[in-house]
Amino acid sequence: MKTKDKILSYTKQLILENGVDAVSGRKLCDDLGINISSISYHFGSKDNLIQIALIELTDEEISFSNILYEDILSLDERLYSFFKKLFVTLTRRPELAHQLIVGKSKYTRDNALSNELLLYIHSQLESINIFLSPEEIRLRIYQIISSIAFSAESGVFNHAAEETQAHYIETLVDQLLLKE
Repeated sequence: MKTKDKILSYTKQLILENGVDAVSGRKLCDDLGINISSISYHFGSKDNLIQIALIELTDEEISFSNILYEDILSLDERLYSFFKKLFVTLTRRPELAHQLIVGKSKYTRDNALSNELLLYIHSQLESINIFLSPEEIRLRIYQIISSIAFSAESGVFNHAAEETQAHYIETLVDQLLLKE
């Protein structure tokens, strides 16, 4: 395995096991037996390395949007499944929320605020007589992702029963569908 691949692979492993804060130049160098200049040479900086690792981890783990395009389920069920998967993933890996919100996935459909996804949700909502502008939908989705990310990062649901988590997701979907 090339040095660049070793550094990236080990960085992803550290992030998965201990979070972003566990990644340090010294730890990478000591554990991999490399010179600190290797990080700069291959990635420009430790921050760039972490960003690349997070993007790759996001791309490897998250593919939420496919759920939304499955027409065999009702819109409510698709949105619930989408946000439930998001909730489970962000509970395990809250650092991925930023990647979704700012649209860093290399798969356009997986960027939560991508125009394609918004237009699709917009058309689906209109088909059930819910008329929101794409900007209103963008804000509502951003609010839902932020709510889920905050809950995940703060550990609010770490010990909550699954039905409590499910009710929380249902409430968020109801808000998006104006069922408040």
